[in-house]
Amino acid sequence: MNTKENDSLQALDTQQRAEFVPQQYFDVISRRADNNRMQPALIFTDDNLRSIKRYVHYVLRLPKSIEEINGAHDLSLLGIDAAQVHRLFTNLRTHVGAWYLLERETKSLGTRLEIFAQSFITDGGALITTLQQTEAFRTLRARLRDVVDEVSLARTGFSPLGEEDRKQVASIRSHLEFIAKDISDVRGSITAIKTRAQWFADVVVHQLRPETDALNRQIKDISPEKLIDDLRQQIAPLDKQIEDMDVSYQKLVGLAFTGLLFGPIGVAITGGIYGAQAEAVRAANNLLRRKREALVQQIQAISPMVAVFETTTLQIADLKFRLTEVQTAAKNLEDVWSMLGVYVEQSGEELALIDNDIELATFMLRFERVLRPWHSIREISSQLSKIFNETVDEITQEGTFK
Repeated sequence: MNTKENDSLQALDTQQRAEFVPQQYFDVISRRADNNRMQPALIFTDDNLRSIKRYVHYVLRLPKSIEEINGAHDLSLLGIDAAQVHRLFTNLRTHVGAWYLLERETKSLGTRLEIFAQSFITDGGALITTLQQTEAFRTLRARLRDVVDEVSLARTGFSPLGEEDRKQVASIRSHLEFIAKDISDVRGSITAIKTRAQWFADVVVHQLRPETDALNRQIKDISPEKLIDDLRQQIAPLDKQIEDMDVSYQKLVGLAFTGLLFGPIGVAITGGIYGAQAEAVRAANNLLRRKREALVQQIQAISPMVAVFETTTLQIADLKFRLTEVQTAAKNLEDVWSMLGVYVEQSGEELALIDNDIELATFMLRFERVLRPWHSIREISSQLSKIFNETVDEITQEGTFK
């Protein structure tokens, strides 16, 4: 997946990225931003979660032994070896087994982000309070009659820091170290989810789809039922269209944060997976899938085993399509924390260079601007975590996917 930056990010410096991108990205994924066509989600939308759980439920119902496979179907009529089928089903179950860890990690992520936001607010607030308590800042604020902003600072002469103030400024490095550690820990959690999602997708592309296609080709060559052949010939162009849709969707991902335009006036949605074009592709893909499912139902009435392979093919294709969104969401979230980490690291370097009251006040004002949106981000994280957990609970209570 291409992760080159988009143009709007290239136009922002480290301060602006930390100030604008977290809030604006969370506004997008919570659907607070205008024109967003995606469902609200940290990583998994409601539709994607339901689709993946449907795949999991389907795989868990497949025969688990060669004896079960042979007992349910006469594979000799299809020209297929039961060992091949058993190997595919075993690989599918192994794949599904990895889902539960990914689900658990994602379920805890919202809470983790909420806790991080609160810690960031607390530690950042303590840092700002320490700066406000310096003699240099109190004196400067009195000189400016309590109007301390970057305009007033630009018009005011500076005064060097005294020895005691220098010690206080140096002491806030510990706050930055706590914040940096929290950022690193959360980014590690997000990266772990992204890596698992990537593995989950790679297994589909490089193992499960080729194995399923190979078995389907054998059936196509030897199928004893003319009607099945006719139905499968109708399925073939749908598969091609579904594959083309997947390619089109991959192109919409493109750069990091594709379709988002960040900046001082707010975020704009210009396309990517958040725009109207992606929504149209998703709708078209769903329509093709329903048409294909209807044909497979007809095959099911004639040869359940052939229908199993055709259903597996569709499940895998749909999973691959949806994991595009999942990987994009995880990567974008990872990049948000990376930007914040770079900002905090750079802040530590700037802290060591503060020599006068104007530099101290400027540092404090800029840090306040980065900190301010995290009250809102904390609330959004809580809401998105609740959506994910409620969806998982609802699916569990339903207990079945048809």
